[in-house]
Amino acid sequence: MPAFLDDLRSRAATYVITLLFALLAIFSDKLVERVKFALNRADMREAKYATFASELSVYIFDCELLEEDLEHGWTTAANLTPLITEYNGSITELRKNQFSDRAMLIKYWDKKRSQQFDEIMQSILQLDAAVHNLNDEYELVNLRKSKEKVDPQKAAANATSLKDLLKVFKPKVDTFLEDLA
Repeated sequence: MPAFLDDLRSRAATYVITLLFALLAIFSDKLVERVKFALNRADMREAKYATFASELSVYIFDCELLEEDLEHGWTTAANLTPLITEYNGSITELRKNQFSDRAMLIKYWDKKRSQQFDEIMQSILQLDAAVHNLNDEYELVNLRKSKEKVDPQKAAANATSLKDLLKVFKPKVDTFLEDLA
């Protein structure tokens, strides 16, 4: 009888090991895909975080420069042209990537981060509308050259509006970036 038990144990061990290899083979594709996704997710999160931080920083800086120049009345064509060009570049970069950025947030983070991003984009649209409130003035100064400077009262009012919007916007961006990290 002991030989029979030894033989049974030996065969059982062989069957268990074979069964384990079969299960690993069946689930290995899923396991490999999960590992690949986790690695890609980590890489994409790092890269996208850096992009978000950079694009939002540039946009805030451009808004602050515009606000400062409007507040101090530095609104000649020579001063406004490079500022507006920079501002337009940063807003264009943010807006043209808006939907792909949102998709990345959903895929590699979660729905809450995409909602935060939507709120940030809404704030960006408000800031952009405030900047565009002076388009007529910019046109008179930059394109038509019929005025030397933007109307000081309009510039001051717009500077105040930008400052108020930035006070709300910057904490949203800080929270968003902290939550992504």
